[in-house]
Amino acid sequence: MGDNNMATLGRPRFGWVPVILTAAMLFCGSVTAAASDTTVGNPCPTVSFRQRIPAPPAGFAAVIVTRELANCTLQVSGVSFVAFNALRPGANSQGLVTADTKSLPSVPGGSTSATTPAGPLSPSHTLQGHSRTWDQVGILLTELDTTETWTYNGSQVLSANAQDTVYYKSENPPPGWYLDTHSDWWSGGCFGCFSVQLTAHAGFGYNGFFDHTGRDYYNDHYNYLTVEGNGAGYCEFVVNWRKSLGFQHQNWCTGPY
Repeated sequence: MGDNNMATLGRPRFGWVPVILTAAMLFCGSVTAAASDTTVGNPCPTVSFRQRIPAPPAGFAAVIVTRELANCTLQVSGVSFVAFNALRPGANSQGLVTADTKSLPSVPGGSTSATTPAGPLSPSHTLQGHSRTWDQVGILLTELDTTETWTYNGSQVLSANAQDTVYYKSENPPPGWYLDTHSDWWSGGCFGCFSVQLTAHAGFGYNGFFDHTGRDYYNDHYNYLTVEGNGAGYCEFVVNWRKSLGFQHQNWCTGPY
């Protein structure tokens, strides 16, 4: 329903081609979320879910796939490992345009101390979290990608910096999906502590073919990346859909590498 032309700065228009996972992505189990008697073709009410994924071995992505069924329950896969160099997010897509990118300095603010302890500096490691929502026919709608790079000495996080990027699918005429809010912050731990946590948030509104009022659909993505003083880490994701139509979702955790 969108075109492949870029719009003016602020709300690009572009087409999406979804990244298709290998057959290793097997669905198992079913998790209920806001069950209702909604029939096929009608929007589901608000759906929210939270998932935690430990960092996979270097060179792999650990992936959980979530599908919304016709009765508005969620079918959630187990964690699968996919070679990251073959399936980097966006690698098989065309027309991806960066809508907004934010970077955090290496000195966390808020509750995180700015004190960096003395000690031998290890090579830096990188942890990435990718939160991606598709519609029922495989069109990538909204995405939040977050990267945290840190150094450590075996027991303490010595330094860290972070960046995140969002993507969205607009329509012609615009806007379709659009970026409503975008922020990131250091949310836990400290330099000199065992761990440091980064939180990134992106909220996407919608005004287009399926709702001309702009009141029905809204996608919230929260990425929580926690890195540790021993070189390990993990990703957590919270996803909120204010109404949805058979949406599908992938949460990826990659690194440390």
